[in-house]
Amino acid sequence: MDLVSGGDFVYLDVPDSSHITIIQMDNSSAGHERTRVLQRALTQSADDLMAGSILPQDDPRQSPDYKKSDVVFVVHGIRDEGYWTQKIARKVILLSRSRNSEKDFAAETASYGYFPMLPFLFSWKRREKVEWLMDQYAEMVARYPRAKFHYVGHSNGTYCLAKALELYSSCRFERVVFAGSVLRRSFNWSRFFASAQIVSILNYVATADWVVAGFPKIFEHTRVLNRDLGGAGHDGFADWKKLANFCEVRFIRGSHDAAIRESNWDAIAEYIYSGSSPPTRLPVAPDRQNFWVRLIGAFPPIAWLAALTLAVSIGIVIGYVTYIVARLALSSVSAGLPESFLSHLSDMDKLSVAALTLAVVVGVVGVWRGLMSL
Repeated sequence: MDLVSGGDFVYLDVPDSSHITIIQMDNSSAGHERTRVLQRALTQSADDLMAGSILPQDDPRQSPDYKKSDVVFVVHGIRDEGYWTQKIARKVILLSRSRNSEKDFAAETASYGYFPMLPFLFSWKRREKVEWLMDQYAEMVARYPRAKFHYVGHSNGTYCLAKALELYSSCRFERVVFAGSVLRRSFNWSRFFASAQIVSILNYVATADWVVAGFPKIFEHTRVLNRDLGGAGHDGFADWKKLANFCEVRFIRGSHDAAIRESNWDAIAEYIYSGSSPPTRLPVAPDRQNFWVRLIGAFPPIAWLAALTLAVSIGIVIGYVTYIVARLALSSVSAGLPESFLSHLSDMDKLSVAALTLAVVVGVVGVWRGLMSL
């Protein structure tokens, strides 16, 4: 989207719509919403449309703005580009406008890029994202010096904030929403409440967050590696009932992204705006988690073994296909491998060795690339 040539455009959100479905104005609830937005665009005045429009980017102004009262950070997690972050931020801003209150929100939804599962397991890689967050924080403090700061984090976004609070005493947020948290269940929140770095927290626990149950949770059982990772998105935090301003929703239906789906955006926006917490047990959610996900959470090595088996299997398949193709290709080539190495082998042996070597290399590269993109 060209925001330079389109700087005077009006941007309206179309709920539950993609690049394809945005033109499907049928009798479904989503179709009626699309029709309503189109009717607004065709019938309302430019001033009315502009009042409900927000540019799909973070506020580009660099000079200090003393009028903004609040800033909300929305930070995505692993295996995610974070396109949803701007939509939640817009929900917060539009809510504040609709209440005609003195609050005037700005948003920070910049992305640190796609962060695969494997690099996430290395502490120095996670630390890079924490430093990135603090760079964004410092810029926003300079831009909005009188504003209160709030935070919505998903997955690694929850880790970034927790680590930033530990490392930087100047880092302060009022209301915080966590979804799919990868922190340890025993994370000590009381010290950050005591130091006023945090005022209140809302943590969502999903019914089927197999990602957290299987991967970061395994480190709750180790004392050497990744001692700051854990399964709070699956098990919740241990001390949440002991802290007055700590709310935990058990459970929200879905997997790792359950709490950041569009159906929950209004609840998040309301909490960030007013601090009004949703019920700790949602009426539409079950009172227990998925059995198989609970099993993975009880024995996290299951997920690790499954992921490793899948990656190796894919590598074997890639390697085997490569071997067959290479064997057929090499059989048509008259020149064999260097005689100094394989002079004692027959021509067919030479072709087999060459094809197998290529297959192994391609298979190993395939497994590595697969693990890096998980």
